Parts: sequence; C-alpha cells; structure tokens
Amino acid sequence: MYRHLVLIVFLLVGCGSSSSKIKVAKPENIIYTDKNFKMTKPFVEYGHDRGVSKLVFTKDGKHLLSSSGDKTVKLWQINNGKEIRTFSGHTGEVHSVALTNDGKFVLSASMDKTIMLWNLVTGEHVKTFKGHTLGVSSLAIDTNSNRFVTASYDGTLKLWDINKDKSIKTFKGHDGGYAYSVAFSPDSKLIVSGGRDQMVRLWDAKSAEEVYVFSGHKDGVYSVAFSPDGQNIASSSGSYEDIKEHVIKIWNIDDKKELKTLHGHKDWVYSVSYSPDGKYLASNSIDKTVKIWKMDDMTLYKTLQGHKFWTFYSAFSPTGKYLASADRQGIKLWDMKSWKNIKDFRKHFISPKKIIACPDKKNFAVLYEKNIISTYEINSGTRRDIFTVNSKEKNNRFSDN
Repeated sequence: MYRHLVLIVFLLVGCGSSSSKIKVAKPENIIYTDKNFKMTKPFVEYGHDRGVSKLVFTKDGKHLLSSSGDKTVKLWQINNGKEIRTFSGHTGEVHSVALTNDGKFVLSASMDKTIMLWNLVTGEHVKTFKGHTLGVSSLAIDTNSNRFVTASYDGTLKLWDINKDKSIKTFKGHDGGYAYSVAFSPDSKLIVSGGRDQMVRLWDAKSAEEVYVFSGHKDGVYSVAFSPDGQNIASSSGSYEDIKEHVIKIWNIDDKKELKTLHGHKDWVYSVSYSPDGKYLASNSIDKTVKIWKMDDMTLYKTLQGHKFWTFYSAFSPTGKYLASADRQGIKLWDMKSWKNIKDFRKHFISPKKIIACPDKKNFAVLYEKNIISTYEINSGTRRDIFTVNSKEKNNRFSDN
C-alpha cells in the first residue's frame, strides 16, 4: 500500500497534463509528438516482446525471473501470473539471468558483452561488469560465495566476484570459440562448460585449469548442468545449421565416462535442467516439447506439449511444486503433480485510457484499463514502474496541473 501511495504521489505531482499532442494509435502503440520532437515506439504491457532465454525462481518459489531477446529481464508473481517489474538497460539480447545467494540482487548476461547487477526489490541498476570481447551467453552463481562465472561467444569463461569490478580469472580452452553454457558444481570446486567445439569441459574453479574433456557429442553443446549431488553432468547438443544429433548425454564425474545417451527429441535440444532433488531432468527442444526424464533409471517419464514454438529453457521451483518452461512467445507454468499447464505468462496488450506527459519531457505516465498505471521514459520507451490500483481507488484521476 505504501508503494502504491508513493507512486500515486509521483503521478499526481511529478506529471501533469502537457500542451504536447498525444495520440493513441493502437493499444500497443503510443505516439507522442510536439514541436520539438517526434517519437513512435511500441509500448507493450505485460510480457516479453521476444523469446525467453532463461528462467529462475526466487528462493521462496513465489516469483519468477525471465531473461529475453527483447533486452530485458522481468519479474513475475507466480500466484496470479502478473508482471511485477522490468529490468531494462542492456543494449543487446539478454541470454541468461541468475539470483544472488542472499536473494537481493539479480545478475543478467547480454549480447552487449556485459553482465549487469540489479536490485531485485527496487529494480535499480547497481553496476556493470565488463571484460568479454563478444556477447555473454551464460552465467552461473557459486552458491557458496559471492562469485559467479560467465561463458561467452569469445570462447572464454570468466570468474567474477560481485564486490569487484574486474574478473578474477579467465578460462581458455574451447577451440573455435563460442562457449555456450556454464555451471558451478554444488560444492563450488568445479565448473563445467559446453561449446561450439562439441566438447564438455570440466575445470578446476580455483586454478582455472582444465581437469577433463568429455567428448562424444556430434554438434555444439548448448547446455550443461550438474546433478544436485554433484556426481553427474547432463549436456545437450544441437545446431542452427546441419543438425547431426538431438540427444542428451549423462556423464559421471568420478569415472569420467558417459553413463547414457537419452533419445526422444526430434530436433535440437536447447537446454537441460535438474530438479532440486535430482529425481528429474527437464529438456527443452526446437521440436516444441519439454521432456521430463527420471534420473533413477534414466528413462523418459513425461512429454509436456502445448508450446507452439521452440522451447528454450525450463526451471523447477525450489519447493518442487512447479515447472516453468519458456518459448519465443512467453512462459508456461506446470503443476508437477498432474503435469498440467496451469498458467501462461505471455505478452498481451491493455488499452490506454489516459496519458500524462511530465513537464520535463523525459517521462510520461499511462492509466490503462483494469486500473493499471505505468510510467515510461520517453527517449528509450523503457517502463519505469507498474502497479494495479486497488478497486476502492479506481476513481482516482490525474490532476490537470
């Protein structure tokens, strides 16, 4: 309620009606013009405007973070499917997102070569990490410290400390460039990565030295994941070009051997992720399905259908209650007892009712149907904040001055 009051005060005091002409062309487009400038940009309420690349649940399982090709990260509320906040600032596609161990900050990795740190509660940008020479494809948190590791299309991995500005170690070894995916072992001693060179590489996290190379894939390795007990690694492969295989491989770390190859997908397998208890492995594919594998006998358990486009990533909730899966249209939430799709988090438009420009011509506010208020930056089109007015407050209006 306090947050609502603060934002209402901002809208009523900080923004007033302007002599500028404001025209609503379509529900998803706001055209703002005056004698000094003209802007035509789409303003999309709720949902990503491009494919969702990665998902992360908050530790309490009540919220979900998503990264996207639309250059943003979004925070969602699980119980009602509402978008709470958008983290905007990257100038390239955001390929990965992670939550710090204390649950207070968000890390995002982008094709703009940077990693950004955000305040989860306020949405404020805290700092930017630079060091990669090409886009950052993946990042993973060390669950036992302030460190995180990134993989990049420059072919390297970098180890970072959240409290330091520069990377503390660089891992080199992926031949031909393009490190696609990276993960920390549960005990933080090892790092695994997959790349265009078709190899799964195991690294010593302390020395940055390569420990072992698992070979066997016939296409680039797009995803790697440690089992929760730290004994096995799952990897998946595929290619944009001539697809030679669409499989998942399970490797044992101690024996340095392949335990099994999982067949079932009909196209490139984009990602794999373990459930918190290690009982299941979820795989996402260009064949538009999500497959659930039982890890006790490494067999196919369920195939989740309903996505109309490629599925990119899945995440299990910490409570073991939900599975979230992402595609180029949005996110689906599945109940893990029934394995039924119970909610969709997708882009949809809400018609504006009234638009108010701030006198500084840098921001404007929009009152939408369903009692939703948003504030935007004019130059970038970035949404600053969004909330739903309580029903008893629905007759509030913007002041004229």
